Amino acid sequence: MGNPPRQAAAPDQTGKGVVVGVVDSGIDVHHPAFRNGPTGPTRIVRLLDQVITTRQTIGHDGPVGPGSTVRFSWTVPGAPQKFQTDVLAIPLTKETLQAQLTQPGRIPAADVQVSGGPFPDQDLVIDFVGRYAATGFDPYNLDSVGVQPGGTNWTPTIKFGREYTQQEIDKALTDRVDPFYSRDAASGHGTHVMGIAAGSSVELDDSSSADTVVGIAKQADLVAVRTSLGDDDEIVEAIRFILDQPWRAPGTLAKPAVANLSIGGSDGPHDGTSRLERELDKLVVGTKGRVIVVSAGNEADKVDPEDDVYLKSKQQPRGGMHTVGTVPANTENKHTIIVPDDHDKLLELHVWYAGPGRISLDLAVPLPGGAAGRFPGFGPTLATPIVPGTGPDPANGKFPDPPPVAVTLAGHAVQASSTISNPTSGKQHIWLKVRPRANGTVQAGNWLLVLRQLQNASTPYHIWGMYTGQDRHFLFEFGKQDPTTTVENPGTAHNVITVGAYHGPTGTRGTFSGRGPTTDPRTVPKPDVSAPGIGILSAKALARGNGKGRYVELSGTSQAAPYVTGVVALMLEANKNLSHEQIARFLRETCDKPDGVSDPPPADSGWGAGKVNAEKAVNKAKESAGTALADEPLVLPTAAYVTAQEPVTELLAALRARVEHTEAGRLLGKLIGTHAPEIQRLIHLHRRLLVAWLRLHGPQLVRLALHSEQCHRIPIPARLGGKPVAAGLARLLDELIPFAGPELRADIAQYREFVLAVPGVPADDYDQLPRNEA
Repeated sequence: MGNPPRQAAAPDQTGKGVVVGVVDSGIDVHHPAFRNGPTGPTRIVRLLDQVITTRQTIGHDGPVGPGSTVRFSWTVPGAPQKFQTDVLAIPLTKETLQAQLTQPGRIPAADVQVSGGPFPDQDLVIDFVGRYAATGFDPYNLDSVGVQPGGTNWTPTIKFGREYTQQEIDKALTDRVDPFYSRDAASGHGTHVMGIAAGSSVELDDSSSADTVVGIAKQADLVAVRTSLGDDDEIVEAIRFILDQPWRAPGTLAKPAVANLSIGGSDGPHDGTSRLERELDKLVVGTKGRVIVVSAGNEADKVDPEDDVYLKSKQQPRGGMHTVGTVPANTENKHTIIVPDDHDKLLELHVWYAGPGRISLDLAVPLPGGAAGRFPGFGPTLATPIVPGTGPDPANGKFPDPPPVAVTLAGHAVQASSTISNPTSGKQHIWLKVRPRANGTVQAGNWLLVLRQLQNASTPYHIWGMYTGQDRHFLFEFGKQDPTTTVENPGTAHNVITVGAYHGPTGTRGTFSGRGPTTDPRTVPKPDVSAPGIGILSAKALARGNGKGRYVELSGTSQAAPYVTGVVALMLEANKNLSHEQIARFLRETCDKPDGVSDPPPADSGWGAGKVNAEKAVNKAKESAGTALADEPLVLPTAAYVTAQEPVTELLAALRARVEHTEAGRLLGKLIGTHAPEIQRLIHLHRRLLVAWLRLHGPQLVRLALHSEQCHRIPIPARLGGKPVAAGLARLLDELIPFAGPELRADIAQYREFVLAVPGVPADDYDQLPRNEA
């Protein structure tokens, strides 16, 4: 017997057998992009909600000695008063705590359930069920106070969050629990990100094919983690949950996995040494089939404070929050900080510098009227500038850190600290927070930041500002804003793949996209690569109904990172034994170079190695596994192609331009344009034609012709799915004849030889093909 037919790239690489995890704001489990079919079972194999408070796990830090006691207090949602348990003896059983929580006037027994214990040998788990679970109280709080005699220290801990299984999600979908207990109601950010990386293909309207919307790794297993985004330990736990897969069935191996972090901040030294970055590096170093993808951040724009967009719009592009300088020996540098009207967020700054210099910091508020303060044109300043340690400790030679500063400045609570030799980076760090006044705003106007060198040593420094939300924020003066060195933490980690954003249709880099270099010397710059991240259509959280209303366009490196996450999943499907280093190298080596940018792009360009080419990267992974095919193109899910979200009319026009520059090409274009609507209709009507079309791999051929760079020169390949395309095309033509109209039958008879000769021939050579023209 002969060998079975070879199965090539059709059907697609789809991420099957790979875990795609997203750590973000949550996920809408009801969205059809995350189900097997619009109303089918969920593809989410696990959902970890680290924020929800309807489950609270009671543990402890430190040894709990004999004779210990504990007391818990809590506030019931909707009730103004706080309740307390009695002082409870250790060990504590679930029955005792249940009885305390459900005493008359407290929580009805149907609304709370305690399990686990006895404490402290085993954690106690409190589930707020009934009316609490049904309404999803996120802000619910349970506090604890530990009391223990005997001189030993221990602290009760309360850990929020719960894990939802695939079965629990499916039951909620069947029971129509909508919205689900864990949700993505605040921003929909996590839902949008997951949709890009691994959403199921969904048809929006009759004119689109079944996979032209979202989802690169559309058959991957999905793991969603909802996190508060502000706690490093939570983020590390979330990534470990995706990569280690502690939820897998006993005795089974972890699947290859890629975790997406479309989050970031400017609080670190931008050299990969922050605690979060070091912990993430540890999770993948020396491993196979484990990859972390991170967004580069959206802080690279320069923002003109005189521009109408800044002055008149409540929302604006992020940027204008990084500046650099050098403070000369024994002198000072000044920076203006522009605070807009109605600024109601924290004003937070981080100054980082290295070397023997020692810098102090002072701050002056805008002059609201009256006499100037210590700096002409400005009002009050800090009573005492923030200074580093003044001299080495004789015992160890290190500079001691002064105590943190907490003062009031013109009605603002100010906190600050100055750290010498930061324990992770070895650099010096000044941290400053200015909180809004009692009226909820920060005083508008130009604030003055003064850095003074206390040693005879000229010292370069960076200053990064931080803020929350998308509202108009404070800026450095326009002339001193620096768009470089704006890749956010944890994007400067060494063992993550950091992604910048560009506009797919035009190939233009997003001006907001975080740019290198990092503040440490590197041979591989950050970001690593760039991907489409502007005007990306993906799943919209909590949008009900059908069609386009369930999808929304968003822009940012948050959208570029999951594109790469999806591509990495396809690479891991092709070779599950690839290491992080190999995946990152393959992505960089196969990048397309941006127009007008040197090769390689400079570290401060924001491009990394260039534009990710999904076809080349996945094929490189297949080559490493020995499964790549040299005689036919690779077929990917439509969303993996950069052109996926461009209008079909523009893609058809580009295809015509590739083939219709010769006389025979124009003939082929005329035949397709004339008869394609009739052929499409007949395929939908007659099963025999549909079978012939699918055996020809017709949908994949159309996809390749419209989207694939591999098929620009040869729009119709010679082989697909291990079979000759001409043979499948001949079968389709034969099946069409009984159902075709007179004109189609006539053209099949006249041009059959010509059409069957097209597969595998470059468009430039069509004139050499046989034609039997009347």
